[in-house]
Amino acid sequence: MLTESVRLYIYLEHALAQDAESHALIHELRHEMEGIGKAVLEFLGKYHQLAVQPNLVASFGNDLSAVGKVLVERIQREESTLYPLYLPAY
Repeated sequence: MLTESVRLYIYLEHALAQDAESHALIHELRHEMEGIGKAVLEFLGKYHQLAVQPNLVASFGNDLSAVGKVLVERIQREESTLYPLYLPAY
């Protein structure tokens, strides 16, 4: 995720600097992705020793569902807003 943020979104922000609307969208998506990346890393950090910390089992399912929901929403948003920027103009 970090590589995507650094390479893709920073590149697109510069490439679309003359298009204020697209630039703002890319900027927003980049910062949103940074937040998602941090949340996923926190989830992984919390549950990386799930097998030896049985007290975490009760919250694992809900937390996994929450992370999954955020990722699905993000993919849908990219498909509806980011990917159309790559479509040919014809």
